[in-house]
Amino acid sequence: MSWLRGLAVGLVVSALDTGLCAEPRGQARAAPVLAPTVELGALGAPLDAAVRRAVLDELGRDEHMSASAIDVTVTAGIAELGGAVPVALWRQRASHVAGAVRGVRAVVNRIRVVAARRQDQVVLQDMRRALRATAALRSMPIHVTVDDGVVLLTGSITTWEEQQLAERVASGVPGARFCQNQLALSRAIGRTPAIISADIETRLDWEPLLAHQPIRVSLRARRVFLKGTVGSRAQRKRAVALAWVKGVSAVDATALRIDPALRANPNLRDAAPKDQEISTAIRDLASYWPSIAASNLRTSVVGGVVSIEGTVQTLAEKNAVEAMARSAVGVVEVRNGLRGPWWRPPAQPLPLPAPPRPKPKRSSR
Repeated sequence: MSWLRGLAVGLVVSALDTGLCAEPRGQARAAPVLAPTVELGALGAPLDAAVRRAVLDELGRDEHMSASAIDVTVTAGIAELGGAVPVALWRQRASHVAGAVRGVRAVVNRIRVVAARRQDQVVLQDMRRALRATAALRSMPIHVTVDDGVVLLTGSITTWEEQQLAERVASGVPGARFCQNQLALSRAIGRTPAIISADIETRLDWEPLLAHQPIRVSLRARRVFLKGTVGSRAQRKRAVALAWVKGVSAVDATALRIDPALRANPNLRDAAPKDQEISTAIRDLASYWPSIAASNLRTSVVGGVVSIEGTVQTLAEKNAVEAMARSAVGVVEVRNGLRGPWWRPPAQPLPLPAPPRPKPKRSSR
């Protein structure tokens, strides 16, 4: 995505003129910075400075955003992101990328979204390049128009996932204020092996854990074959999960080897955090949300699913607690059972009337 790199330079220059960037960083990073190899709980907290360099390195290497105006601080494995970006998608992407770095226990995202005003024709050109650069959308008949920053997508796609992907790509172009997605599902476009393979390649490319891994995708008789080398079981499992797209009947990953010594990117974590590590991270996050009374909360984590019980004073505080829990790396789902002054016990159902007693049968005599 060379267009994105060139665009990022212009945005950063503009941001520096207007005070958008809190801290300019123009130094190029020639090679990945290795994050500490020790895990939490083994020899203590990882070295925060090394984790911070690894997060900055991964943000800078990501091809789906520009992180030039993003600032990072790390304290006891909790990464706090600041600065500003021109689109909300980049803000979300920054949390996703930072959470994949080894040693990061949680991500507190304080990045501001400062919309960029750009000419519609420039936005349209960049959006067309972005769609063409996305393998899963390259062959789709998608038409784009931009009017005062409002994007209209029309045309045909083959799956709901492609429709959402097109909107995500379009929304990630600075200058796009709103996206009207009118793409329609077309059965006339067959799910050919080339289209299915392109779908999988795009999903692998958007996954921070696998974006730099040399994974080759082939398809025979609706059976997907993954070949290459990954650095951990977690990466291999994630690659297999992403390969299950519409039109696939089986995924064969026997040729996808695991070799920690040949990891394409040693900055990334080897495995998902354990439940106890997630629980500890949520407890340590309380200091980043001073408005939350952590003493009133009870949390439990099972299989990455966080259950929260306790009392809060407002619905806003209830939502803030859920946002705090989701900031911990490894959280799959949050079940928010917090109660407050608005809560009322469910009404007891009215008792059912007793069934009528059968009438006694008359004697035939």
